[in-house]
Amino acid sequence: MKRLAVACSLAVFAVLLLAVAVAQAGGPVIDLGSSEEDLRVVGINALDYLGEVASGDINGDGLDDLIIGASGFDAMTPTRTNAGAAYVFWGTSGRLTGTVDLDSTSADLTVYGPGVTYALGRFVAAGDINGDGVDDLLMGADYASVDGYTRNGAVYVLFGSSSLSGTVDLYTDTADVTVYGAASYDHLGRSLASCDVSGDGIPDLIMGAYQYDQSAGVDGSGAVYVIFGGTSLSKTIQLDSGGADFTILGDDPGDRLGRSVACGDVDGDGTADIIAGAYRADQTWGSDAGEVYVIYGGSTLSGTLDLSTTAPDVLLRGVGAGDEAGFYVASGDLNGDGTDDLLIGAYRADVDWPNSETGTAYVIYGGSLSATMNLSETADVTIYGAAQDDRLSRSLTSGDFNGDGYDDLLMGAPLADVTTRTNAGTSYVIYGAPDLTSTIYLSSTNLVSIKVLGDDIDDQAGRASGAGDLDGDGADDLIIGAVLAGGTDSGETYV
Repeated sequence: MKRLAVACSLAVFAVLLLAVAVAQAGGPVIDLGSSEEDLRVVGINALDYLGEVASGDINGDGLDDLIIGASGFDAMTPTRTNAGAAYVFWGTSGRLTGTVDLDSTSADLTVYGPGVTYALGRFVAAGDINGDGVDDLLMGADYASVDGYTRNGAVYVLFGSSSLSGTVDLYTDTADVTVYGAASYDHLGRSLASCDVSGDGIPDLIMGAYQYDQSAGVDGSGAVYVIFGGTSLSKTIQLDSGGADFTILGDDPGDRLGRSVACGDVDGDGTADIIAGAYRADQTWGSDAGEVYVIYGGSTLSGTLDLSTTAPDVLLRGVGAGDEAGFYVASGDLNGDGTDDLLIGAYRADVDWPNSETGTAYVIYGGSLSATMNLSETADVTIYGAAQDDRLSRSLTSGDFNGDGYDDLLMGAPLADVTTRTNAGTSYVIYGAPDLTSTIYLSSTNLVSIKVLGDDIDDQAGRASGAGDLDGDGADDLIIGAVLAGGTDSGETYV
């Protein structure tokens, strides 16, 4: 496959580069069905599921790079069905437009999964876990069967560098760090995040294993593992032999702790905190209402925190049965007070019967948080989806899209209908401000700052969301994944 000239590097590839600089309520509507995106990246084969997205400065040039996962990609030589792949396109100054078809144009960096049904790229992220000043590429392969287990999952890390480029095939090449799940069917790597939660100045690696079984009869309680960053990380880390520096174990059977993880300084003490969702946790008022936990970061983090015996620093409880609050979590300083806020998705929440599974997103401002909080009573901002079965907040992220210094909220509603385009998906941006409206109904409000409409039937645009300043203009660009796009689920990404 030919490589595009340097001039066409990052932006042209990958995602649709939505660098929108307008900051008005009831802002622009961008219709992907009319090719109104800046950039579009198209998957190679049917069932590649291209579209898990992230960003980070992987080559150390000062610009965010675009990271895209394609968990269904079939690697060759030897043939590895569903090995998965990850693609990186270098950021570049200036805005480029067009469509990049990965079947004919190479990414700046391509990584292939090492084995059959590893599903590398089911989650991708970035973080400087070796402390050299350059972000590292973090890739989850939660279906990997390694170290003598079945689908225990694995996480692969490639250290960022100005010399990193071309193709890395993990069948023959070795990752800089590989982490193996602790037991069969744990699915390590379904979620990833990176922040300095230990307070030593180096970002740490946070990983979810949402189907971890704590003990007999506690099936699927889930777990979250933290590997502290450092300059001399082990090349292979085996979680079944105590390889994690800090472990969080789920409370009850079926809670699915670790389906989502994030991090941010939500208490304002200068050290990032761990945020983890247990979307199947039950409440007295309903099963699968969901829970979210905050564990404050600091130098004392070590050992194991068992949530069945020890309370987290902050517990946030879902509102209704089946809401699945915590299926997705994120952070960002939306109100501009210098402290990160909690962003919580309850993508199956009902909004005013009979609007089932409309989806709801919650914002809880950071600061001095209560030990136990019910989202129905304590959310500072509640955003309700526009229509039945939209599933708003299936993905969440934050970024400063209008360049005003406030983080903005990007939410995906992948099952939203766009006129006759059933399940095309819609993404919404609400600009951050010190005085955000406390209740927002997307069905009737003019408070939506940017609205992005999916291209085609069943694309599910917004199933993944990301943010990063890919073109170096000082404002973050919207990155939207549609893993089922392309007619054959090859997947597409838009910037």
